Amino acid sequence: MSLMYNTGILALTNGTVIWGTSAMRCMLVAAYTFDVAQQYLSDVAAFEITQGGRGTLAGMVVVPDVVNNRTKFDATDLTYTTLAAGDTPTSAIIYKYNVADASAELLCYIPLVGGVAPDGSDYVVSWNSDGLFIITTTGISDPAAIHVSVAAEISTLTEKIVPVSSDVVFIEDSGDSSNKKKVKVGNLPSVIGDTAAIHDNVAAEISVITEKVIPVATDLLVIEDSADSNNKKRIQIGNLPVVAGTGGDIVEMLNVHPAANRSTNSAVFVGIGVAVVPEPGDIIGSFVAATTGKYLITLRLNAYGAGSTYWFHVRVVFDYAAVPIIVGGGADWFGTFYNNDARNYSFAGIVSLVAGAHTVKCEWQVPGSLATVGTYAQLSVGNLVNWSITAVGI
Repeated sequence: MSLMYNTGILALTNGTVIWGTSAMRCMLVAAYTFDVAQQYLSDVAAFEITQGGRGTLAGMVVVPDVVNNRTKFDATDLTYTTLAAGDTPTSAIIYKYNVADASAELLCYIPLVGGVAPDGSDYVVSWNSDGLFIITTTGISDPAAIHVSVAAEISTLTEKIVPVSSDVVFIEDSGDSSNKKKVKVGNLPSVIGDTAAIHDNVAAEISVITEKVIPVATDLLVIEDSADSNNKKRIQIGNLPVVAGTGGDIVEMLNVHPAANRSTNSAVFVGIGVAVVPEPGDIIGSFVAATTGKYLITLRLNAYGAGSTYWFHVRVVFDYAAVPIIVGGGADWFGTFYNNDARNYSFAGIVSLVAGAHTVKCEWQVPGSLATVGTYAQLSVGNLVNWSITAVGI
């Protein structure tokens, strides 16, 4: 297939070359690769066969072909007399003759079929039956074509606002030598994005999601597992670890109560579900829960057994003058006082409180207070060195 140089097309259209009148010549070349932008014979002279490959065209004619909508540019077959052995021509370049190669305009490039090597005899170049080259009415220009080198062609097309999966797009298949193909929109890989995703760099995405006001233990959270390369996982709310934070609601009573506020009587206080009245001098305090929820209660004490070693139970009672809320006691908060040997004890538990003020009392059960099974009494001042209660929201 013949290929036209840019200079050749311009020369034919502006009358610089008149086929059949202008002096046209042919140069045989070897190992040459066509470049449409080359203009003059000097650009390709280095590829001329070493034994000399220039000949003059004769019998040039222009033949219209109205049946096939094309025009044929033909000439008589070209004979090189006694062409010496040497390079084997691979193609022919047609150009307009000028005494200076730098001014001889290139017209077209014609690949040669057969690869016949010169041997010193006449060397004939036979042109195709369609001539040296043809110009077709359908092959010169397509005003509706999309070009690789022209900007703003696609942006001016009518846009389809809402594509559907059966719409098709034009691609070059990277897995098939970049041959052009079509692909349905519905078969495109999901690389565009997810408009419903939660992002790490976009504000106010979670705050607009529907809120569940009262979570339950089986509700789920999304976490990044620090023990597994921060891979994302789910976790149930009920399985969250209980961590006592700082800055929560805290009541602290430690070494601040004089002996007068530590009851030495043996009055018995009933605990669960019964309104009780504290004795004058009971170890009591108050606590304000900022919010309704769960609180971690921690009791720490330093005490000893006066005159003997014996067991004890201990608990903390909220709202003792109304409907008591109890944490601890029984087998959960249990220990032994040692005779004249003050030791540290620590107990912890979780209680649910409503927001607002609560009274707080610490109660004890020791062998001397067991007038009624399951009752608790105030510990004697002689046994208690110091103590503290903390309540932290969780």
